[in-house]
Amino acid sequence: MEFVPLTTEHVDQFVALFQREKGTVRAHQLAEHLPWSFFDQPLARPELPVVEVVVEDGRVLGCMGAIPQTILDGEKEIQGAFFVDWLVDSAQRRRKIGSQLILRAAERFPVSVHMGSTPEGYATCATLGAQDCGRTVTARRILQPGNWAKGTDKGNFLTRLAWSGAQTIRARALPSLEAGGLTVRPVEPMAIDRQLASFSRQLAQSHVCTLRFGARWQWLVAQSPLYTGYACEISRSGEVIGYAALVVAFRSHRRVGTVADVCVGRIEDAPAVVAAATGELAGQGVDGVALTVSTGVAEQVIGQLGFEQLGDPMMGAWLHPGYDYLLDRPWFMTGAENLSIAAGIDLPVRAPVLNSGNSR
Repeated sequence: MEFVPLTTEHVDQFVALFQREKGTVRAHQLAEHLPWSFFDQPLARPELPVVEVVVEDGRVLGCMGAIPQTILDGEKEIQGAFFVDWLVDSAQRRRKIGSQLILRAAERFPVSVHMGSTPEGYATCATLGAQDCGRTVTARRILQPGNWAKGTDKGNFLTRLAWSGAQTIRARALPSLEAGGLTVRPVEPMAIDRQLASFSRQLAQSHVCTLRFGARWQWLVAQSPLYTGYACEISRSGEVIGYAALVVAFRSHRRVGTVADVCVGRIEDAPAVVAAATGELAGQGVDGVALTVSTGVAEQVIGQLGFEQLGDPMMGAWLHPGYDYLLDRPWFMTGAENLSIAAGIDLPVRAPVLNSGNSR
């Protein structure tokens, strides 16, 4: 059994593992999209594998991916990562392959965060010493109930019609998405590189956060083969209060807008920036808007903008000895930091039906 960096030699087996274990392959995991998903990331380096796979007898038995990030805490800069695509062949799980993958990844990235993991995954991380550093919430606001209902699995036509009617009544009672007093202006990610970094460092004085920078947002919204996206500048009375990375994609055959990432210098401006970004997406004619953001901000957005929370808050962190101080202050995070923006996107091409091979 070997632990090796993912290369083109293992790509088909990587895809086959997800097909075999999950019954489906997420869009960013398809072989043709892996270069963008992992190898083209701005902070990816050859000596620091962003994906490691476990290979035995030519077969991939497990994998662990990472989205490298520079984590800011005051003046400190720490090279960390968000872990994604952690999976082990179900027939091999008693061999502690998953634990070894986590431990090896934590060796490469002193601070790592696991957003959107399963309860079982969190339990495994906890046995290895992972500590909870805060929580994020995923929420949505349905804007076009009729279109949204077409993509649901809510029984027959009459059931979907009733659901759509109830959502329409709810939508009429929700607050307007007009960005009152706020100005939204599309910008090029590389043109705001210095501003993104400056806001990130300012926020790091009150919250642990990741460094936002132009090249990362360029990769996120301008280079993705999976969706369309763009960056926006949000101002109030002529003062720039933040930036947002916006994504429009098809999910379950709905056109969904996502506030993928937010960059603010003051945490109190985050709800206003999200509100302006949501209004901007609503103007694009999407069927609904989704976001994943830290609990405190999410609670305000849900209360002020009529978003509904989906599922329980999720978050966890692995901290090496010496990094416990990162638990002393709140964290600010969004879904874009761990690629969850790709979750549920309809495959641009139909995933191949792969031979599952011998499962043992």
